[in-house]
Amino acid sequence: MLRLEARVVSVSVSADATKSAMTDGRDGGPGGLYDFHFHSRFPDGVRLHLELCLHREARREHRALGALGGVGPCLETLHSCQQDEVPRLNLDMTPFKDAKLPIIWVLGGPGSGKGTQCVKIVEKFGYTHISSGDLLRAEVASGSDLGKSCEAIMKSGSLVPTGVIMDLMKKAILEAVPTSKGYLIDGLPRELGQAKIFEEEISTCALVLNFEVTDETLKARLLERGKASGRVDDQNLDTILARIETFHNISEPVIKQYASLCKTINAERPVDEVFADVETVLKALA
Repeated sequence: MLRLEARVVSVSVSADATKSAMTDGRDGGPGGLYDFHFHSRFPDGVRLHLELCLHREARREHRALGALGGVGPCLETLHSCQQDEVPRLNLDMTPFKDAKLPIIWVLGGPGSGKGTQCVKIVEKFGYTHISSGDLLRAEVASGSDLGKSCEAIMKSGSLVPTGVIMDLMKKAILEAVPTSKGYLIDGLPRELGQAKIFEEEISTCALVLNFEVTDETLKARLLERGKASGRVDDQNLDTILARIETFHNISEPVIKQYASLCKTINAERPVDEVFADVETVLKALA
C-alpha cells in the first residue's frame, strides 16, 4: 500500500463512482490538496491525474477510496513518489549553454514512428537523439550506484524521480556538445510538470515535433511490432490501450501548452513521406 499527499490535476468519474467516495467528502475538483491511502490500482470508472507534492508519507491519514469494486486503470502520476530520495548530480551546463544548440522535443503516441524518424534526422542533420528510456536502461546496465538505485525503483513498480531523469539527460547533452548540431529529446517531457522542470534546469525548446497517428493505427502498429519483437508490452491489447490513453491524458496537454512551437506531422503515411515533411520543418528552423 502507498501513502502520499497529492494535488488533484483532474478528476473523471463514471456514474457509478462518486467523488465523495474518492475524496472522503472533500471537494474533488482540480487544484484541491488531498491525502491518499491506496493500493496500486484504482476502481473501474475512476481516473485521477495527480501532481505529487511530497516524496514522503502524507502528514494526515484519510481514506481516499470508498468500497468501490474492481481493479481499474493504474494511477497516472506526474512525478514519482519514493520513500528514499536519490541524490542529485551537480552538473555545470555552461558548455551546452555556450554552444547555443537547439533543443527539439519529439512527441507522439506509442507506435507513432517517432523513433524511426529520429534515426533519419540524426543521419540527415547531425542531431543527437536522446531517449529517456534508453538513458535509464544504459545507467542500469552500467552497474553504477545511480543505476542500482534506478533499478531498485523500477523493480518496485515505481517511477524514477524526474530529477534523476533530468540529471541523466544533462550528462548525455554535455557529452554530445563537441559534435552535436542539436538535440532530439525523445520520451521527455511526458507531461507539463516535466516540461517546466526541463526548461528551468536545461533549456527552453526551439521546436516541438508532434507525430500524429489515429488510435486505431497505433494499436495495429504496436500489435504488429509485438509479434516481430516479442516485447511483452506490445502484445497485450489492454496494455496497449492503457498506453495510448496515458498519452492522450498526460502528454497531449504539453502539445497544447506549446502550440506556438509545435509542428504536427501526419505520421499515418509511409516513413519516407513523413520524413519529407520533417525535412521541410527542420530546414526552416535552421
